[in-house]
Amino acid sequence: MKLVETILENMTISFSGRINVLSEQSKQFIGSVVLSEGQLVDARFGKMSGKKALATLLMKERSSISMSLVSEPELVSEVEFSFNMDEQGFFKFKNDYFEQYELLSKLRPSKNLVLGLNSRKLDIYTPLTDLEFDAMKLVLSCKNVEEMYDKTQMLEFDVTKSLISLRKKGIILVKGTAS
Repeated sequence: MKLVETILENMTISFSGRINVLSEQSKQFIGSVVLSEGQLVDARFGKMSGKKALATLLMKERSSISMSLVSEPELVSEVEFSFNMDEQGFFKFKNDYFEQYELLSKLRPSKNLVLGLNSRKLDIYTPLTDLEFDAMKLVLSCKNVEEMYDKTQMLEFDVTKSLISLRKKGIILVKGTAS
């Protein structure tokens, strides 16, 4: 895993700057990982940023998509920080993400399902986590499951886990399928 090795190598030397991820064939920019003094502080992939972009880059590499990596030293402003992860935190994030992804990818709902909220099951006494609340906002703002996964900054397995939990609580209803 070239990306993981490069990130760890740059963390070891307290690197500040970007690791640009390029397509091996076209040399087009795919995304980047930002470090500040050896701490992982941001990632970008397409329209995604933060931990979701980092997780997506790790999954792209894991799926054997060939990429070139170019480390560019530069000063990184704290404005660009979306998280702060040391080497141990990065290992935990990577391992947890891969483990959770394998478990929950089989449970991900069909992309063309249309979901709605069951207001009869939702009241002020219903215990909700922050992730479940964010998933409810996605249900209200998106027309189907595919759009929910595309538009969110949440990690895929967090969306799946939240949808499953809300469905078990009876808060989410399947309204049908989108064509």
